Amino acid sequence: SSAAHHEALILRRQEFYDGALPSGNSVAFLDLLRLKELTQDGALDEPIARLRKIAGGLLRKSPHMHPQLACAAEFLLSGPLEIVIVGALDDPATKAMLAELRRRFLPGKVVVHAPTAGWAGPRHRRGRRMAPGTVRAAGVSPERGPHEARGERR
Repeated sequence: SSAAHHEALILRRQEFYDGALPSGNSVAFLDLLRLKELTQDGALDEPIARLRKIAGGLLRKSPHMHPQLACAAEFLLSGPLEIVIVGALDDPATKAMLAELRRRFLPGKVVVHAPTAGWAGPRHRRGRRMAPGTVRAAGVSPERGPHEARGERR
């Protein structure tokens, strides 16, 4: 790629090759998949379909050159791992759960933070609920806060 002030190019290549750093296209594909899962926005279907077609060919031809793209493919094949963390961000239990989540390699994770146990969940801009059928993470649910998930009393 080149900056806008450099000479005009016939073609600006957009690489999918994941070197020492993942390619922007591979990261964007996985982010689009997560965003689709959170919002259920149909406008994302077409860009996802285009990237899926490109990714399929690249992964069939040379999977070893596209590890981040393979993470997006795993998300498509296995489905997302939806995780809800319930609790105040300054609560030590919530911080511990988030730290544990960050330590693990879970490329298919879709994480939502719920500030209180009674929180109804994120809402789409049109008012409908997002992330339907969310999986309970580490025993945490709207009925049981982070303290109860660890077996503690408040």
